[in-house]
Amino acid sequence: MKASKTELLSLFKQAFEGCGFDGSACESAADLVVWSQMHGQPGFDVIAAKLANLSAMQRPDIQFLVDRNHEIEIDVGGASTLLCAELVSDVVVARAKVSGYCAAAILNCHERPLIVRQLVQNRGRGLHGLACWRDSLDPALMRAARVQPGRCCPEILSVLGADNDCASNKLPPAQALVLVYSSTAGPLNGYVSDHCPWLAGEIRERTTPGSIGACYQQAISDGIEISDELWQSLLLLASNMLVESSEESRRGAGA
Repeated sequence: MKASKTELLSLFKQAFEGCGFDGSACESAADLVVWSQMHGQPGFDVIAAKLANLSAMQRPDIQFLVDRNHEIEIDVGGASTLLCAELVSDVVVARAKVSGYCAAAILNCHERPLIVRQLVQNRGRGLHGLACWRDSLDPALMRAARVQPGRCCPEILSVLGADNDCASNKLPPAQALVLVYSSTAGPLNGYVSDHCPWLAGEIRERTTPGSIGACYQQAISDGIEISDELWQSLLLLASNMLVESSEESRRGAGA
């Protein structure tokens, strides 16, 4: 079946409310998923398998393991990107604004592909951005998304690392997300050269900003495909927000 952007944003927001997310987190999480799907990225696939466990998730308790001028290492304790994308991005962006650039390793982070939406949003702050993560199904395959201030869509690469040795190839750990923001392109390019040699490896797939933008335009004109199973799961979660009326609630409604 197909649905509009407005319908999906509303349904996902209600579903996340049914999972116990607070108001601002519901809207942010819904935007991350729907934006990803509309731009040809696996937003629905990433979240579909996790819906049953979302109710147990809490806002992450961030621990700073390393905190230097241009380098941060954060442990989000197994939190979903749905809940920590905006928070950790704001930390890195603030440091980049002060220091010129900042690179963060975000450890124990799940649903990492959804970070691309946050990366694109922050290009509106005049920043160059890069996000890297290892594929959850193929640990040797790296994903990288890069944005520039003048473009509304990112470039996304799938690159094959030389092997699974994190130390020799500087690959991030399996559940880590690398996030870099820079006020100019120079420091970001320097970081890539020094810390991401795998980006010069075999490119398995390159998605250009133009093709990503075309996916969005098609989604606007034709609607967004969503499986009946996911739609029903979202409706079930959204129904958690509806409670049966009682004598007490009716008295409260008339107060």
